[in-house]
Amino acid sequence: MIFSAPDWTLARYLELLRLANANYSFEPFGSSSAIRHALWRHDIDYSLDCALMVARAEAEQGVRATYFVMLGSTYYNVFEPASTRALKEIVAAGHWLGLHFDPEAHPEIGRDGLALERAIAHEASILGDLASIEVQAVSFHNPAFAGVLDFDQALLGGLVNAYGAPIRDSYFYTSDSFGYWRHRPLDRVLVDPPPRLHALTHPVWWQTQPGGSRARIANVAEHRANAILSEHDRLLARAGMYDTLIQQDHSRGFPHPPDRRSQIDAK
Repeated sequence: MIFSAPDWTLARYLELLRLANANYSFEPFGSSSAIRHALWRHDIDYSLDCALMVARAEAEQGVRATYFVMLGSTYYNVFEPASTRALKEIVAAGHWLGLHFDPEAHPEIGRDGLALERAIAHEASILGDLASIEVQAVSFHNPAFAGVLDFDQALLGGLVNAYGAPIRDSYFYTSDSFGYWRHRPLDRVLVDPPPRLHALTHPVWWQTQPGGSRARIANVAEHRANAILSEHDRLLARAGMYDTLIQQDHSRGFPHPPDRRSQIDAK
């Protein structure tokens, strides 16, 4: 199979997943399993909706993965009720939850390892409370940019470090960061599977339809914008103000976004 970026789809991802499922046991970070196994990991940089779609598909195949979620993402808000519901559904499907920690969001830390560990432990506690589960692992967001790859101890803030030396030195690693395979493409890895595999994917790249990498981010941004507008329309409709305000906009010659009341979930 050839996986060029425009052809990456959820269907292709499931092909890879079935191949991996035939070769590996799926384990959490920190596993001491001696059998052939994979640390199957997702860093959620852009979209909890994409993450939930992949989590459901994996659960249908009996696969468990670790979902590393950001507390302060630019692209989603874990504190929104819909996000909290998504986190809890991912966990209820049998998946593990990790913290995707952004060092650049904490410039005050600098090279202070103890401060770094305190910040990680603090964010993990908040994320765990939101999802009603203990967070046991941490991965860095853009670690090369943030200059934190030398923080490679096994544990950080009491959490298993996905970039720690024990994992780095004991597992074959591949990643789809930035929408292309870094290191060896996963389909080729799975043809001759190593005894221990650390596979990182980002659900945002594996959407239902083919498309370029920037188009996939645009899809996420547009979905997010529609959700915000739908929520605002829901509030106006609930207050009985929607039609009045739209009429006022029309009378003043102001354009307005499309009517999204049909997209509003009943609450």
